Amino acid sequence: MGSVRRMEPSVARYAVREVRLENGERFPLLVHGDPLGLPVAEIVEYSITKLRARGPRRASIRHRTEALGLTLQFVGDRLHASDHVTLDQVMLRYFGAQAPFATSGPKKHEFPDAVALLTLESWAEKQACKVLVVSNDPDWVRYCSKSPRLVVIRDLADALSGFQDQTANYAARRLAELLSEGDPVGLQRALLLALEGQDDKFEFDVDADSQFEFESEGVEAHFTDLELPDPEWAAKAFEAVDYGDGKVFVQVAATAVAEVSSYFRFRKWDGIDREYMPMGSGQIITDERIDIEAIVTLGGQIPDRLVIEAVEILQQTHHIELSDIEPDWMGEPDAESE
Repeated sequence: MGSVRRMEPSVARYAVREVRLENGERFPLLVHGDPLGLPVAEIVEYSITKLRARGPRRASIRHRTEALGLTLQFVGDRLHASDHVTLDQVMLRYFGAQAPFATSGPKKHEFPDAVALLTLESWAEKQACKVLVVSNDPDWVRYCSKSPRLVVIRDLADALSGFQDQTANYAARRLAELLSEGDPVGLQRALLLALEGQDDKFEFDVDADSQFEFESEGVEAHFTDLELPDPEWAAKAFEAVDYGDGKVFVQVAATAVAEVSSYFRFRKWDGIDREYMPMGSGQIITDERIDIEAIVTLGGQIPDRLVIEAVEILQQTHHIELSDIEPDWMGEPDAESE
């Protein structure tokens, strides 16, 4: 080789130095950016034996050499990419305009991407697993779409939610499992307390027959007990519906036992006076089993140590079927004896 001319370093750790070959050709080489400026052996060998052999212009060789420097700087010693990817693999993709290299425009900036993707794919192959890649870069998406090991998601929030979904779902399953362990978190008690304070969440649809005309004057429910489902059924019915701020919101189902009072006012048409005559009022008490649903807010150390922080009873309509109903006075002893 002949004279050497030092070029301004294009990267922090590496520099491009042009050397004059014996045939007079000036050729750019990648060297270390320290004061010694020694050539990077593997890159020099590749540049002379393979890159130069393709016959590109010197400016093109220089640009590609700078790209290789960017690649080495990006990878550094931490990724150990040499254990997973060779320079030949990267360059084959570069010249073939295969993802992540774009089909047009500057390509040198894609070299770090190529090394990263090939390294990840090789690592995943050796580990026999898949890797979740978060990127909205079109060329990354294009590469991952053809990879059996790399699964791409464009939005970081969506990626994180995938893991949060698993934690939330596990918390719901764990809540169901605890029913077989004596309900240590107190789900039964929490639901019953919530029912007593949220009885306005229930609407009762009452059907009845009577010899009189009647109007409903309301329904009151007094909840006396609550039955939780068996753990196997609960594992299917309990569902995580939301999560955030260290809390998981689980929709649960159960059966409430209630004493329900239905109130009515009766009247009868008087054909002589041609007007309605009031016939009094009545209270009908029935024991009802009511299917309920609720949103349970779980806190604590999820999912290992669950703590029930709140319960919201969901709106529910319950149908009550009554037979013949009558005013209360008709059931009194004096009325029966008359």
